[in-house]
Amino acid sequence: MIKNINSGIMYFLGVRLPHASYGGAQHGKNTQTGDRKMLKQKPNRYLLAAAGLGISLAMAMPVHARYYSASDCAYRAERAAGNTYGAVGGAVTGAVGGATVGAIVSRNSRRGARKGAAVGAVVGGTSGAVRRSSTYRRVYDDCMAGRLR
Repeated sequence: MIKNINSGIMYFLGVRLPHASYGGAQHGKNTQTGDRKMLKQKPNRYLLAAAGLGISLAMAMPVHARYYSASDCAYRAERAAGNTYGAVGGAVTGAVGGATVGAIVSRNSRRGARKGAAVGAVVGGTSGAVRRSSTYRRVYDDCMAGRLR
C-alpha cells in the first residue's frame, strides 16, 4: 500500500527503494562477496518515453473534417450569400451615398444629387452583386474543402 506521494511517484516510475510502504526491500545475493546486498531497480524510462511519443503523435495527427455533398454546400452558400446585400441593396446604398456626395459637391444641389444617385446606384449595384457572388463562391469552396465556419 502506498502511504505518501513520494513513494507513489517512485513506485509509478519503477524505482524500488527499501521502504515498508510497498513490500519492503528486495534482496539479492552478491556473487563476489557472498553477502546479501540490496538491489535497486532502475527507473523504467521506456514507459515514460512511449507515453510521450504517443501523446505527441496524437497531437500531430490531422483532424479529419466531415465532408458535405454539393447540395449541402450549395444550401450553405445560398444562406451565406442571402445574409449579404446584393445588387438591389448595393444600388440603394450607393444611390443614397451618391446623392449625398452629389448634393454637397455640386453648385445646383438638386441636379448634383440626381447625378450622384445615378452613379452611386450603378457602382453600388455592381459592387453588391460582386460581393454576393464572391461570398457564395467562398462559402461553397470552403464547405467542399471541409473548412466550415
